[in-house]
Amino acid sequence: MSGLSIAIIARNEEANIRACLESAAWADEIVLVDACSEDATVTIAREFTDRIFVRKWEGFAAQKEFSLQQCTSPWIFSLDADERIRPELREAMQAVIADPHALAGYRVGRRSWFLGCWIRHGGWYPGYQLRLFRREAVRMIRRRVHEGFEVEGPIGTLTGDLDHFSHPTIAGSLDKMNRYSTLEAFDRLERKRVHAIDFFTHPFAAFLRKYIAQGGFRDGVNGLVLAWVTAVVKLALYMKIRELQQRPAGETAEAAGGELMRLFDEYQAELEQYQPAAGKQGRKPGLKAFVFQPAAAFWRHYVRRGRPGGVPGLMQALLAAVYATARELANWEAGLSNTSS
Repeated sequence: MSGLSIAIIARNEEANIRACLESAAWADEIVLVDACSEDATVTIAREFTDRIFVRKWEGFAAQKEFSLQQCTSPWIFSLDADERIRPELREAMQAVIADPHALAGYRVGRRSWFLGCWIRHGGWYPGYQLRLFRREAVRMIRRRVHEGFEVEGPIGTLTGDLDHFSHPTIAGSLDKMNRYSTLEAFDRLERKRVHAIDFFTHPFAAFLRKYIAQGGFRDGVNGLVLAWVTAVVKLALYMKIRELQQRPAGETAEAAGGELMRLFDEYQAELEQYQPAAGKQGRKPGLKAFVFQPAAAFWRHYVRRGRPGGVPGLMQALLAAVYATARELANWEAGLSNTSS
């Protein structure tokens, strides 16, 4: 027996959902679990499927597990709202579900795109993930972030890729970094104690791994920027873990970390409202973006003020440095947008 259900979770994805569903429209069934979107996500989705379930957000793993439970076909493919199924992957999936001797599950590669550029290096491609599986063989791996699936039985790899548009803008990349690092901080809260040195060693190691060891430099400026984003993710993660570990006795982890989280949100809001001046647009990021501007911001917030507040003051200064670079990158991004238009 063949047949395929495509399971999607979404929240406020009107910018992505139409292209996503168009790439999946050939399936026997599309199941969309929407987390009370406030935009046109559900309205658009109704053009493609009536299998739409609206439920409050309970985390990535819970939403995806619920989506699997609503599928009725023997095979399930888990698709994110910012992904598209490429034609060659569609053909490979159709061959699998028609094969009575197919394996229990299959991994697929993803072509991640950043500001119009396919990122081929830095560990981004192929980035295999288990996505296609027999309904009766799969179960969720529950984590707050980087959730996954596992199946009972052998796993293969499909030809063809997904297109993945998870980093549409600089501001969007940092917004995702902020949200995901918070979730991962809760998952890793019981790790060894975090110290100030971790704010430097782990981001630097992450940057070197992405940009040098995994060849991110081959993707030009885009590869450099994404290696920087990876380093910022590590910085945010370790700062948030430390903030949670320092909570007063008796305070829950969920109630802790408020001041640092507030600072992230404030800087993010400022970045999203930032409008580069005409003379600044299109400047290719270099030493000014990655050295001079962040160093100046760090100096103003930490050194010139006499190292205020110990480690919390250090975290605030590092955050100011991060978003100083982000504004310079927004200037470059604005120039790219003007060129493409």
